[in-house]
Amino acid sequence: MTRIRDTSLPMDEETLQEQIELAVVRYGETKDPAARQEIEQLSQRLREFRHLATLENALDRCRFEGMRTPEVRKALDEIGKTITDQWQIEQIWNALHENNEEGRCQLVNAALNPIRFYVSR
Repeated sequence: MTRIRDTSLPMDEETLQEQIELAVVRYGETKDPAARQEIEQLSQRLREFRHLATLENALDRCRFEGMRTPEVRKALDEIGKTITDQWQIEQIWNALHENNEEGRCQLVNAALNPIRFYVSR
């Protein structure tokens, strides 16, 4: 039996993974193109969660080490391709070049809040 997700609740990574598994089973049983499309869309969202985790990890260590890593740049590039309002991405890009650790952390933290909201939509 397939569970339907309550779309009024924010998505989390665990729920997203469950939805992917259900769609895979449905696709395996029916070969329904809609199920395949759902798998692709949910997989993209799962990648967004993982990119967000990369950015949150960078925020956790921003006071002690630089944030200019290939992983952070990739996460920003990938989230930047799907998010409609680019100012958050620009704020984090700017923070990468900020020498003041506290200022860098504040910029990243402020910009991550709307990205968190976007990813958990």
